[in-house]
Formats: sequence, C-alpha cells, structure tokens
Amino acid sequence: MADNNGVSIKVAKHSGTTKVDLIEIEELILNSLKLNQNLTKKEISEELKISVRTINRAIKKMKELKIIERVGSDKTGYWRINSKN
Repeated sequence: MADNNGVSIKVAKHSGTTKVDLIEIEELILNSLKLNQNLTKKEISEELKISVRTINRAIKKMKELKIIERVGSDKTGYWRINSKN
C-alpha cells in the first residue's frame, strides 16, 4: 500500500487486526519517545545522530498512521503514543 506521497507502507493482517510494520528509524524514534515523551525533533535528531529532515519525515508518517500525536505546543508539549508498539 502507498500513501498520497507514494511512500510505501507495509500493512499486515493478524487475527483480524491491522499491524503496521515500522522501518528501523521509526522504531528508534518510537523507542526514544517511550523513554521521554517531552523530546523535541531536534533532540531526537541529536540523540539518534540522524538529520532533522529524516526525523521530520518519519514523524510525519507516524502521525498520519496515528501511531503518535503531538499534544500541546512544539516547545512545551509532549508526544502521545497511541498504539501498542
């Protein structure tokens, strides 16, 4: 399956539920956010040694898939993890 931007999204069916397979970068970001939901994109970039642009793309995809969402402002908000990843 591909989204509107032509980005491939792997979706697998397991026991009537839909499971989205994340790529390695998205898993690393998700793990960082599980440890500290207050991280900014810049802090994630510095922690993982990945460009801010790559972090932005991965977070955009995860937000579109409703895996994560930002609660509050960019400066003082936090990330809510919606799935059981």
